Amino acid sequence: MLPRVGTTKGQQDVQLGNVSNSKVSINQRLQTIIQGDPALLRALQKQNNQLQERNIKLMDENYSLRLAAAARLAEQAAQPNATVEQKAALEALKKGDSRPGEALLTAQADQLDARQVGREVEPTVRKQSIALRDEVSALGRVRAQLLPRLSIDPSGISVSGFDSGANMAVQLAVAHSASIAGIGTIGGAPYNCSRGSISGAVFKCACLPTVDANSQCTVLPSETLVALFKNDLHRLESAALIDPSKNLDRQRVMIIAEGKNALVRPFHSKQIEEQYRSVQGNSTLVKVLTTEKAGRVMPTLNQGGPCESSLQIGLGNCKFDAAGAILQWLQGEGKNVPPPQRRTASGEFVRFDQQEFWSRPATALGLDSTGWLYIPPQCKRVAGVCKLHVVFHGCELGQGYLPQRVGERAPPFVLQAGFNEWADASSTVILYPQALHSNGNLFSAGFNPKGCWDFWGYAEKGKAALTLGSFQTREGAQLSSVMAMVSRISGKGGTKSNSSSKTTGQPSSSPQ
Repeated sequence: MLPRVGTTKGQQDVQLGNVSNSKVSINQRLQTIIQGDPALLRALQKQNNQLQERNIKLMDENYSLRLAAAARLAEQAAQPNATVEQKAALEALKKGDSRPGEALLTAQADQLDARQVGREVEPTVRKQSIALRDEVSALGRVRAQLLPRLSIDPSGISVSGFDSGANMAVQLAVAHSASIAGIGTIGGAPYNCSRGSISGAVFKCACLPTVDANSQCTVLPSETLVALFKNDLHRLESAALIDPSKNLDRQRVMIIAEGKNALVRPFHSKQIEEQYRSVQGNSTLVKVLTTEKAGRVMPTLNQGGPCESSLQIGLGNCKFDAAGAILQWLQGEGKNVPPPQRRTASGEFVRFDQQEFWSRPATALGLDSTGWLYIPPQCKRVAGVCKLHVVFHGCELGQGYLPQRVGERAPPFVLQAGFNEWADASSTVILYPQALHSNGNLFSAGFNPKGCWDFWGYAEKGKAALTLGSFQTREGAQLSSVMAMVSRISGKGGTKSNSSSKTTGQPSSSPQ
C-alpha cells in the first residue's frame, strides 16, 4: 500500500499543491519546475510526439494535465519528508514510465475522498480529488493504442453492466436495439427511472441512505413505470431517437438481482424484467436470477471483498460467476462449461484511446481518455469470426478509481470481473469502456463525482436536452461515443467516429 501523503492536513496541503477543477493552466511556478528539469521535460515531449504520430488530434487540455501531474510529482519529491515512492515515481516518469506516478496520484485522490465519508463534502477537497484523477487519466493516455477493427459476427453483439453500468446497458440495448442481440444487468434499475433528473437518479433508480442511515425511495409503481416505458418507446421511436422497438422482442435478457444491495434493491431489477416482458412476445428469452447474499458488489467466483458488502462498492467474492451466467445465457449455447479460474485468460489486453471517440469535450462528457479491449487468441486471426460483448463497470470501479497495477495486465475490474475467461471459451471480444468523474455542481450538466455512467443526463449540453431524454437515446453523448467504438471494432451499428484523423484502425506499438 502506498504511504499517506502526509501525517497532518498541513503537510497534505503542501504536497498536493494548488489545483483547478476546470481547464488546467500551468502557472509560472509549475513551469519553473518543469523547465528546471531537462530530463523530465524531454520525457514529456517524447510522450507528446508519440501521441501526435498516431495522427489523433491532441487536446491542449490533455497535455496541460500531464504537465500538471509531472510538476506535482516533482514538487512532492522535492519536499524534505518525501517518501521513497514519491521519488521513484518522478524518476520513472523521467524515463517515460508514468505508471508509478498514476498509482501514487490515485492513492492521494482516494485519501481525499476518504476524508469526505460521513461528513459534509468540502468543495475544495472535492476539486483536489477530481484534479488528481484528471491528471492520472491524462498520464495513462500515452500507453493507449488505436482501437482495432476485428472480424465480428454482426448478430453476436451484446452488452451487460453492473450498478450504473447496468443502467447504461439497458439504455444501450433500447436505443440501439437493431444492433444489440442480448443484455445482462447486475444490480441495475429500469429504463428512464431517473426521468432525466439527479433527484430521480438517487431516489427512484436507487434508495440513497440519508444522514440518519434511513433510505429514501420514491420509486414509481411497476404499473406506472411500464406505462411510461411504452410511452417513451413510442415518443422516442417516432422522433427517430431510438431504433424500432420491435427489435426488443428478439433480445435475450439476463437480469441478476442482489438480495443485500441496500442501494439498488431487488425490486429495481424486477422492474427491468417487467419492462421487457411488456414488449416481448417470447417471454422465454428473459431469465432472472437473485444472488441472495450479494450486497453492492460485482459477484465473482473468488475475487474481491466480502460478498455482503453494501458500504463499499467493488468486486465481491460471492462464489457465483455472474459474468459466466450472463455470457452463457446471452449466447444461447446451453453449454455447462466448467467455471474458469482467474489468470487463465490467454488473450491480449489492449488499452485503447477513447478520446478519438469523444462526442464533445471532456468537461461534461464523463468518459476517460482511454478504455480497454480483451481479444481472445482466436479472434486476432483474420479468418476468425467472433462475437462482441460490451461491459460497463459500476460507479467508482473504472480505472480512474482502480487503476492498472504495475505488473498486472489490466485494471482490477477489467482483469477480475470474470468475463475474459469465458470470452476465450466462447470466442468473444470484450469491450470495457471507461467512465470518469465529471466536473460541475449538483444542479448543472457534468455533475458526476463518482465516475458513474450517465443515466440521468449529466453528459448532455443543458437542461433543455434532458427534457427529451437524449442521454438514453442514439443521440446521447456517452451512448453515441460507445457505439462509435462498437462500430470501429465490428463495422456494425452506431455512428462513425467523430475523429477527423485518417487512421487505419490497426493497433500501434505501445510506448510502454
